[in-house]
Amino acid sequence: VRLSLRSAGLAGSSRDLGHMLGVNKGLRALDLRGDNAFPRVAELARNAARNCHLLDLRIDGTQLPEDEAAQLGALLQRNQSIRTLELSNVDLTETVVELNKALKANSTLTELRLPGGVHAATHKDRLRHLFPSLRLNRTLTELALPGQQLAACLPGLVEVLLPNPCVQRLDLSGTQVLKTTDSVQALMTLIADTQGLTALDLSRNDVPPHLLRLAEALCANTSLTTLTLDENNITDADLDPFVDGLQGNRCLQAISLEGNGIRTRDSRMKLQDCLARNRPSGIN
Repeated sequence: VRLSLRSAGLAGSSRDLGHMLGVNKGLRALDLRGDNAFPRVAELARNAARNCHLLDLRIDGTQLPEDEAAQLGALLQRNQSIRTLELSNVDLTETVVELNKALKANSTLTELRLPGGVHAATHKDRLRHLFPSLRLNRTLTELALPGQQLAACLPGLVEVLLPNPCVQRLDLSGTQVLKTTDSVQALMTLIADTQGLTALDLSRNDVPPHLLRLAEALCANTSLTTLTLDENNITDADLDPFVDGLQGNRCLQAISLEGNGIRTRDSRMKLQDCLARNRPSGIN
C-alpha cells in the first residue's frame, strides 16, 4: 500500500496518523511532502521507527521545530526497513548530527534525499557533518541534494564519494557546484575518477562556461551512463564543441538537455550519434 497525503492539511491529525503508522503492517510508502500544517512530525517519526514494513517515507519540515527535527535522524537509528527517506525543507541544524549517527548504523537505507528548500542558505557548513557517515556507509546507492548550496563543501563531499563504490546516482541539481574554482575542480575530479557513479544530475548549475572541461572529464570517466544537464541555458553554439570534446567517451549513453536553448536538429543529432556508439546493440 502506498499512501500519499501530500498537501492534505493534516493539522490536528498527527496523533491518529502516528498511531496508524505504528501498528499498520501493509503500508509501504508514506508521502507527507508539502504538508506544512503537519505539526508533530516527531510523533510520526517515533511510530515509524517501530514500523518494520515501511519502505519509503517522505516528509516536509518547513515548520518543524528544531527539537522535533532531531527526531527524524533518530528515526533511522531505530528503523531497519526504510529504503528511501526524503526530508524536504528540514532545518539540518539539529537533524544532521542525528542523521550522521544513523547513517553509520543503518544497514537498509538505499536512497537519501535532502532537498535544500527554504533552509538551503543555512546548510552550507551543516552538510559537512554527514561526511563521516557517508564515508563509512555501504548501503546508499542514491544521494540527492537538489537546491543545497554545495560550492563550499563540494571538495569534501568528493573526497568522501570517490572511495565509496556504492553511491551510483547523485543529484546535484541547482547546487552551485560550479560557483568557485575549488568546486569546479572538485566536480571535474569526481567525474573523471569515479568508479561507481552511473547517473549524475547537474541541472540548473550554469554549466556552459565549463562544458569543455566537462567533456574532458567525461572522456576519462568509465562508469557514467546518464548525465542530466537540464535548464542550463546551453545553446547550439555551446553544444557543438561539447560534442566534439566527447568523442573520447566510451560509456555515456544518455544526456538530457531539457529546458535549454538548443534550436537546431543538427546539434541534437550530432550528440545522439556520439552517444549511440556507447549503447548496447539494439538500444536506440
